[in-house]
Amino acid sequence: NDHCLIQVWFPNQQKRLQNAVVACTNSEEYAEEEVATTLTHFGERSKLYKFQVEEGLAEGLPGRVFVSGRPEMTLDVQRYGKRNYLRMEEAINCGIKAAVGIPVYTREGPGAQ
Repeated sequence: NDHCLIQVWFPNQQKRLQNAVVACTNSEEYAEEEVATTLTHFGERSKLYKFQVEEGLAEGLPGRVFVSGRPEMTLDVQRYGKRNYLRMEEAINCGIKAAVGIPVYTREGPGAQ
C-alpha cells in the first residue's frame, strides 16, 4: 500500500531566520488508515521546520523549489543527505522515500500570500 502526504509551504514575511524570509507549513495532517500514522507524524514534525527562501539562501526542498521556481522530484530523499534534505532524520524514522516539490504562483509572484 502506498500512502501520500501533501504539505503546502508558504513564504512568511513576518517569520525570519537570520534576517531571511522563511517558508512555513501549518497544514492539517489527516490519515484514513492507521497504517498512515507515520505520515501524520512526519507532517507534525515538519511544522517545526522553517526553510530560508530568499535568493542565495534556499534551504531544503521547499527553499530550492521556491527560489528556482522549478519543480523538484526524487524517489529517495534518504539518499540526499541532511544538507540537501533537512528533515532526513524524520524521513528515515517515518519511512519517507519519495518527495515532489511544485512551485505555486499567484499574481504577486511564486508562493506569495
